[in-house]
Amino acid sequence: ALRATGINLDITARKTLEASLRLSREHEEEAAAGIRLLLQTASQGIVFVDDRGVMETVNDAVEHLFGWAAHELVGRSIDALLPAAHREAHAQHRTAY
Repeated sequence: ALRATGINLDITARKTLEASLRLSREHEEEAAAGIRLLLQTASQGIVFVDDRGVMETVNDAVEHLFGWAAHELVGRSIDALLPAAHREAHAQHRTAY
């Protein structure tokens, strides 16, 4: 006697999820590119800081305003951009924020 055994597995849900994830990644990449373009072309100085007040990103306008290159600012405290007389108060405001 001859026998045959088979397995039928519907992978539609998995394929749909994979396609959705791929689209999500593409949208994230497009959004990130748009944010980078906005950041670099803005005429206003924009600085991103972490929760400790350390600069993570600065745009070209900040470089022109303060006369320092981005690599000189990133990793330093935002307080470096403030007049010395205002640094202590700013640190207190940042902590309260």
